[in-house]
Amino acid sequence: MKIIKFIFIILWIFSFSGISSQGEEPAERKDAAGEAQTVMATPLPTALSVKNASLNEKTEVVPSEASIQAMQSLLKKKYAPPLSLLESIRLTDNVAEIIEPAFGIYKEPRKEKSLQLMNLVIDHVKLKDDRASSLLFYRWYYIGRNRVIGDQIQEKIFKPQPILKNVTAISFEAEREDVHIHFMKVTDLEDAATSFKIDKWILKNVPRKEVCFLYFPTTIKQILLDYSTKTDAWGRISVYAGVTDRPEFGKAALYYLTTARKEIEGGSFEKAKMNLQKAKEQLIKFNRQISLESP
Repeated sequence: MKIIKFIFIILWIFSFSGISSQGEEPAERKDAAGEAQTVMATPLPTALSVKNASLNEKTEVVPSEASIQAMQSLLKKKYAPPLSLLESIRLTDNVAEIIEPAFGIYKEPRKEKSLQLMNLVIDHVKLKDDRASSLLFYRWYYIGRNRVIGDQIQEKIFKPQPILKNVTAISFEAEREDVHIHFMKVTDLEDAATSFKIDKWILKNVPRKEVCFLYFPTTIKQILLDYSTKTDAWGRISVYAGVTDRPEFGKAALYYLTTARKEIEGGSFEKAKMNLQKAKEQLIKFNRQISLESP
């Protein structure tokens, strides 16, 4: 009798658990073809409560006390102008630390400090690049000549024939009268244009006195010039393209540094940090280059 009662209790327990588990099965619905589809409930992320669940909310990462102290130290530190490219590279690293995008506070003080350091680095790299002149390594190719009349700004497009590859500089030569070049725009084969505000007088009869360096080797499609001369006078302007086998690491570094400075001014710290990394790579190459060329 006890055995029968025990078996009855066991069967009753199994029957109850079967009903319970059956009630937890996902519901089913029919699709357009009449086939059954299982509808699963989407669970909420465990970090969100049901009342405040919002997938569009962003969680701000609060800097740790150690990182705040480190940033305060960087902002209080006084930096001397760099005396070598290695010091410029270290200052570039300091700027990258100061504008760290993940650090969510002190944005204005960080911007102000990083711009101060960027100006120090850019001024030094310009000086080093000017001193390590590459003009002796250039070959110059004639592009074209045009007449310049009076003090009204005239515009002329010069197209190299044949097309020149790996051009890194443009130079000018004035004849009969000094010529004032206001603006230049260089367009490559992919129609990407780079503009230069020149605003300089090219003295007559001085060969290639003024040289405008490009940031990167370019296959030139055309060169647009705005120029003028003196009132009631006329002269000629000749345009030349320069090609060299010597890499212009300094000018490439300056391009990335000035781009990063503009991005810092606009508050785009993430983009600026990427360009600072590119500038650092060019500065390392530039430092190696001038070290090998030094007597």
